[in-house]
Amino acid sequence: MTIVHIRIWYGQYTNPEVQQCCPRNPAIPGELTPPEVDHPLLIMPALQQNGMMPILNANLYDTLGFCLQFMEGVEYLHDQHIAHLDLCADNVVTASDVRPQPHPDVIPGKLYIIDFGFSRQLSLGPGAHPAIKLPPTQVPKPNGVEHLDPYSWDVYCAADVVREIIQTSRGQEPLPIILQVYLRWLTGRERGCVESCRCRPTARRARQVLVAIHWLVGIQESCQGVLRRATGVVQYLFSS
Repeated sequence: MTIVHIRIWYGQYTNPEVQQCCPRNPAIPGELTPPEVDHPLLIMPALQQNGMMPILNANLYDTLGFCLQFMEGVEYLHDQHIAHLDLCADNVVTASDVRPQPHPDVIPGKLYIIDFGFSRQLSLGPGAHPAIKLPPTQVPKPNGVEHLDPYSWDVYCAADVVREIIQTSRGQEPLPIILQVYLRWLTGRERGCVESCRCRPTARRARQVLVAIHWLVGIQESCQGVLRRATGVVQYLFSS
């Protein structure tokens, strides 16, 4: 049995929940009833029950792969001049690897962003948009700030999501220094900018740096794997 979400659609047809042609789109695939209907319905599969379960047993390299998917999704939204404005761990889900999927366009193992209720499509892109009044959000606002560059606010919230994804996988194990520095960089030092905010990087730059960190972690884990195998061989030779 397939569980779906059905909601009355009041938005524009440019919303990412309707545009599914791009594989970078982080919104769950959905179908919109004909626009001639007084209140069009947006129908999409429910993936919430999967949550972040695929991340629980992942190594650091694979965990950062999920984080990279998330940052790519945020970058895609910003490329479309869309600010989500309520990014948080509860608004991120992953499709299971079990087939068949509840919708033909759902990608197994892909991370999706949900709940675009407060999102806005803006006239200006990242680096050019002034502060706006922020909506109610699940992530606490820094220093009580109520007006902020919408794209910068998304990146601030993205730091919280990335931290939650990594901690979900690693439990009480401390974060590597490079990831601590990365998360501090994303969070930035908020100064309450009224114009375009420079307190933290854009989603694109954040994704580019995460690509490099992901690559370095992959090399490290590969070297550790080779070392473990070599140690095992040496121990076997000495014991035989």
